[in-house]
Amino acid sequence: MVYDEPFKEDLCGDCDKCIQACPVDALTPYKVDPDTCIVG
Repeated sequence: MVYDEPFKEDLCGDCDKCIQACPVDALTPYKVDPDTCIVG
């Protein structure tokens, strides 16, 4: 995964739709567990 500078502001607010939608629970607030993730 190619990344650049992290966001300086919280763009998610109280939203956690991506965390709820992840079928393998690889997402936590502001983090991805690459060992659990099934994408890529």
